[in-house]
Amino acid sequence: MSAFTIGHDCEYGIGGLKPVPACGIVGGEKGKPIWLTDSIGVHEDGTMLEINIKPVKTKEQWVIAVEDAIAVAEQWVMGKGGYKIIRGSTVAYDELDLKAAGPKAYITGCDPWNDAWTGYRANNVCYASTNNRYAAGHVHVGHHLPNRRSGERFVRLFDLTATLPSVLLDDDHARRKTYGLPGQYRRKPYGVELRSLSNFWSFNTTFIKWVYDAVDEALARWEDGDDPREDMKAIHHAVFTSDKALAEKLMKKHSVKI
Repeated sequence: MSAFTIGHDCEYGIGGLKPVPACGIVGGEKGKPIWLTDSIGVHEDGTMLEINIKPVKTKEQWVIAVEDAIAVAEQWVMGKGGYKIIRGSTVAYDELDLKAAGPKAYITGCDPWNDAWTGYRANNVCYASTNNRYAAGHVHVGHHLPNRRSGERFVRLFDLTATLPSVLLDDDHARRKTYGLPGQYRRKPYGVELRSLSNFWSFNTTFIKWVYDAVDEALARWEDGDDPREDMKAIHHAVFTSDKALAEKLMKKHSVKI
């Protein structure tokens, strides 16, 4: 199978005794992160701390990069007021804290993204209607995907090898219904940004390795010409409803293992 590079932009809540909006604390912005090391950048994304890592090539490099990024960033936010990174993807803020943080605390979207199953294109900026915010674990894959159609087929295969199995691994059902549905991606000059997973996988070495393997498996199936499109409705239903039995049934049908 062809080689690929892998990176991420993962979002995290920060706080002490309670969650604290990151806007106004972390600094930086999309496209202009604060580089803590040569390969680890941070910036605020609404109420969240976002960590960016530069792409790597091997599974071993990937594990080190993800785990180092959390450790370095957490040490940095500790110096900003004794904050820690919250282990979890749904973060509930106090209304008074959101109001004090200002308008940025209510923005929950940025650049437009696409749906690889339907072709739908989402709006670029959304405004939160609740006090909950959802932390993503976006995976960036560098590989030659010749055109939009072939790129979207790869995204659908990643849904098969990762988004669908995440129903069995990630117990955060709230994010899955809003920002965690199958097919969410952005096309990039180097490949694609896969947007369906939460940050759950970044806290566990086994899951970090699993994400790498899921990309590897999706690319292998992509090169073989596979496409799970016929099960679009079932895959969406399993993810949206967190239906573990259906997810397992579909994984068995397509010979997907965790």
